[in-house]
Amino acid sequence: MWWGETPVPLKEEIERQTGGIEALSRFYRRELSVQAGTRVQSFELAFVDVAFPAMLGLAPQAGDLAQALARPDALALTADMAQRLFGGQDVVGRTVSIALRPYRVAAVLPDRPRNSAFRFDALASTTSSAWDTRELAFREWGHHGGQLYLELAHGADLAAMGGACSRSSTPPPGAPSSSRPAASTAMPPKSA
Repeated sequence: MWWGETPVPLKEEIERQTGGIEALSRFYRRELSVQAGTRVQSFELAFVDVAFPAMLGLAPQAGDLAQALARPDALALTADMAQRLFGGQDVVGRTVSIALRPYRVAAVLPDRPRNSAFRFDALASTTSSAWDTRELAFREWGHHGGQLYLELAHGADLAAMGGACSRSSTPPPGAPSSSRPAASTAMPPKSA
């Protein structure tokens, strides 16, 4: 069976066991409520690793995206979300609240095309405290909910990389796991 999601700890296993990778990032999206002053909005917050912006060619229209992804108490808003929360896009340095915790807006990003596979209203670090299930996700191999993207180094052997990634998707001995299996490319047999 194939799951469209990967266990969060897979990134570290691939880094440990595999060469030929230029960049690697998780993309774990959650729908949360965010507050700025008296305005409350539902939004999609994507938790990503620091390599993510370079992999997609993302550049902020204001602020410091690297800082937004380096700090657990910071985030980057899209221009549309900044407008909805604050009534404008000059918001770098302002504060929003998620689950009653403050987060500093460190950058504003251009809006993504509506047909993008990477939909989000804000980006935050995979170390962000806004990721309320983070500890479980990083500890348990059966916890799914995001994607893992990798960019191969020039000249990397794609077949060898596929085999290495397949081997890496098996939890290491003793790793906690839920009853849901890790991602697999094996398809169930067709019934007669």
